[in-house]
Amino acid sequence: MQILLTLFVLLFSSSVFAEDISDFQIEEVSIGDSLLDYFTEEEINKNTGYIYEEYGNLGKEIASFGTKKNLNKFDMVEFEFKTGNNIYEVASIKAYIYFEENIKECIKIQKQIFNDIKNLFPNKEYFEDGPFNHQGYPNDDVIILKRIGFFLDPNKRSNIDIICFDISEKINKTDRLSITIRSDEYNDWLFELYK
Repeated sequence: MQILLTLFVLLFSSSVFAEDISDFQIEEVSIGDSLLDYFTEEEINKNTGYIYEEYGNLGKEIASFGTKKNLNKFDMVEFEFKTGNNIYEVASIKAYIYFEENIKECIKIQKQIFNDIKNLFPNKEYFEDGPFNHQGYPNDDVIILKRIGFFLDPNKRSNIDIICFDISEKINKTDRLSITIRSDEYNDWLFELYK
């Protein structure tokens, strides 16, 4: 529990006054870093997939590498990176904490993280929504209980999201808290993808 309570302080410890998303770290990795600074090319390629490949060539411009190994604060981390070069440049980071049949704890931790971000950025715009069905899962298998998003640039889409997922036992996955950080460039790419 102590890890969870200090989670966000550690996440943002290197940049209390950060304004650029690349100033933030999750598991010591920042937006814009090369995954090759942290993993071997073999490790990356062995655990890489294309989440958006159904969208054709545009969907293959970003790949996802997930890992559960050697993590200090999270149960799993997914790094989404650009495929157009050989440096595996990180465009988005999604970190997960799992909650075995304890969704109330997820909401509690989400609120703590929200308060920490709000204290760091008292003048930044944010939104809250939920609950609603996750559009990628039919039959109410995944419910987004609550989503909170922060805008570092008010003219763009959210750069930081904190989401509690309530997941049905039918699909053999665990309830989770997700913390996502992403660049404006990645947000622009997603916007084009979904147009």
